[in-house]
Amino acid sequence: MDIKKYLKILKDFSNKKEKALMVTRNNKNNQKFIKQFDGFIEWNKKKDSEKEKVVDFLLKLNTDFENKKNSNRNHK
Repeated sequence: MDIKKYLKILKDFSNKKEKALMVTRNNKNNQKFIKQFDGFIEWNKKKDSEKEKVVDFLLKLNTDFENKKNSNRNHK
């Protein structure tokens, strides 16, 4: 696993978290995403050796976040 790729994914998620915080604090999907992100950061501090699982988790979380964001647009 290339550490630069890992760090880029982490940076992208950090940016998404900031956007989620700015958009709305009372949107349930954003709150869930932020909790998952914070949980991931804590988990990652403890488990430094499992980078592959980390990336799988991030990619799944990203897909879930994008899907929810798109479904929110469709319901408006």
